[in-house]
Amino acid sequence: MKGPLPPKGDYVIPASNFPPKDDPIKVKDIAEDDKEETSCSIACQVFIPFMIAGFGTVAAGLLLDIVQVSMYFVKSFLRMKIQEWNQLTDSRGGLII
Repeated sequence: MKGPLPPKGDYVIPASNFPPKDDPIKVKDIAEDDKEETSCSIACQVFIPFMIAGFGTVAAGLLLDIVQVSMYFVKSFLRMKIQEWNQLTDSRGGLII
């Protein structure tokens, strides 16, 4: 059977993927990786992003509070100017001089 794949049972493995016999692959134990990651290093990796997120949330709250207060003053100022304008005009919208 001819085609792009070899016939069933034949497996082609290139020899370049195999390591040399005199240089065995060093395999790390799983326990070695666990020893490198301490609870202090995990705490430092988690603490800093949470602090940055917390500061960002507080800053956004302060900014929105300033915007809310300033919008209140803008609305009250506009309301006051509209009342003054209504006092200066008659019922037809013309100025009273």
